[in-house]
Amino acid sequence: MAQATIEDPIINSPFMEPARHFVMDTDGKVTGKIEARRRPSEFYPPPLCR
Repeated sequence: MAQATIEDPIINSPFMEPARHFVMDTDGKVTGKIEARRRPSEFYPPPLCR
């Protein structure tokens, strides 16, 4: 599956609390869809290097 290319990745003001975020799939990849709420706090472990 190809990774989504985001033309303008900055969607929130640096002077206000974040109001939107890019949705990620179950593998942790950005889908390109925007959700109109703040992203919930989660932990994303780094991928294993072998």
